[in-house]
Amino acid sequence: MDDIQKDNINTPEESADLAKEISLAEDKKAAAQTLVDALLSEHAKQTLQTELDELTPIGSPQVNDENHNGVPDKEDSLFDETTKAYEAAKNAEAVAQKAREEVQADGVVTTHEHTQLKAIQEDLKHKKA
Repeated sequence: MDDIQKDNINTPEESADLAKEISLAEDKKAAAQTLVDALLSEHAKQTLQTELDELTPIGSPQVNDENHNGVPDKEDSLFDETTKAYEAAKNAEAVAQKAREEVQADGVVTTHEHTQLKAIQEDLKHKKA
């Protein structure tokens, strides 16, 4: 459990190991409860029951590293999405640069060409956002 909490990453194997440890702890608590119930002394029974009741159940954190790469899956997904957005912006910038070079090649910029460049710039701005 300490390893999982330390890195905040929980693989399926860690989750299975933790489930075994939790089950073992629950079994030991149940065995202790049986022994407490068998006590004849009410004072001893009450004291031990109070202590036993103070033991809190341990919950298992959700698996968040299915692909075992040491990075939470949510972060992997965000990284992939960011990479795709970056590539789209990079490609849009290349298209805008090429269009600008083509428009300026003859030294004349018509109203139509200017409008086209503005549209490409807007598209680029949206892809960078």
